[in-house]
Amino acid sequence: MGSARSLVLSMVVVLAVVVVWVALVPRSQGRPPRSVDALATAHQVHEQQGWDLLVPAQLPEGWRATSVRFAPGPDSLPTFHAGYLSGDEESYVGLEETTDASAHWVEVKAGAHRAGGRVTVEGRAWHKRRATDEHGVTTRSLVLPGGRGLTVVVTGNGRYADLARFARSLQPVTAD
Repeated sequence: MGSARSLVLSMVVVLAVVVVWVALVPRSQGRPPRSVDALATAHQVHEQQGWDLLVPAQLPEGWRATSVRFAPGPDSLPTFHAGYLSGDEESYVGLEETTDASAHWVEVKAGAHRAGGRVTVEGRAWHKRRATDEHGVTTRSLVLPGGRGLTVVVTGNGRYADLARFARSLQPVTAD
């Protein structure tokens, strides 16, 4: 049987080992998000689904795609998503596309609150939407309704003019 003194010394040794171990374990320094090839995924969706997806023909300098997926979205609708981040990582634009979009799909992807108004980009009428979350962060969206065709949502934390500039860069994906 050990004494109380031995117990305390053992605890000090164990705590010292734990402190050294924690100090030596490397930690992430907030690495920037990795870049992805959104265009390649868009080509796959185009080939497999026959969708005429819209993707940016040319991103502004410093911008890059950081996320891309083709997966079920709201109402189990197959959804193409591509996320783009500015070089300073301050601005984000999300691109969401599906066919036969339901009102619920648009509400989830573009925000529940209608800002009203429209903006015409390259001859197409986009509907403005805006939503503010519980933290007071405002997200603006432009929605290009597709009826029974492709519905496109451009959403982000920028101004409507920035979203319209992004929407202006969108071009149909074509076969290679």
